[in-house]
Amino acid sequence: MSDLRTIVAQGRKRIGFLIGAGAAAGLQKPGGGPLLPAIDSMTTQVVAAFRPAYPSVFDAIASRGPANIEAILTRVRSLSGVIGAETIDGLDGDGYAELGRRICSEIGSRSNASLTSGENAFRHLINWLVGTDWMVELRLFR
Repeated sequence: MSDLRTIVAQGRKRIGFLIGAGAAAGLQKPGGGPLLPAIDSMTTQVVAAFRPAYPSVFDAIASRGPANIEAILTRVRSLSGVIGAETIDGLDGDGYAELGRRICSEIGSRSNASLTSGENAFRHLINWLVGTDWMVELRLFR
């Protein structure tokens, strides 16, 4: 670990840390609950937001087996690009394109979160890397 810190301190080599989406789900909001919902929770929340307006679309997706929000969005986007003026499950290509945009917006609003002040795993990583107790303000981007 000290070698890695030395390499980072010298600034000659670029090192990246891949921090997966689950890392933010492991952080807690001040009032409790995850900072960002994990994929299963995100799927449940987004489907609940759109199922009442698009019941036949989500019934058709559900009939093909379990699907997370990534699979749902992939199907919606695929249909938007290939069906044109035809109608499938009550929507044409433009309707699926609009639904895809709305789903993305919903995901964005549910994943737009800032780290709270105080200690957390992300700040510990930055403090370790820079070798000091700087309070680095990080923002999670959607």
